[in-house]
Amino acid sequence: ASAALTALGLSNYAKTLIDDADAAAARTTLGLGSIATQASNSVSITGGSIAGISIDNVTIDGGSY
Repeated sequence: ASAALTALGLSNYAKTLIDDADAAAARTTLGLGSIATQASNSVSITGGSIAGISIDNVTIDGGSY
C-alpha cells in the first residue's frame, strides 16, 4: 500500500494520516487537543492573549472585555 501511496505523490506525512485507524488516531497525528472535539456552544477559553492583530468593523454585543 505504501508504494501505491508514493506513486500517487503523497508525502510521508500524508501517508501517516491515511494509515490512522480512526478519527481519534488522526487527531493525534495532526496534534489536535481535546478542544478539537468539543461542541462550539460548550467551549470556554479563559486566559491567554492574542497579539499583533487588527480587527476592523466588529461589533461586540454584551459580555465584558
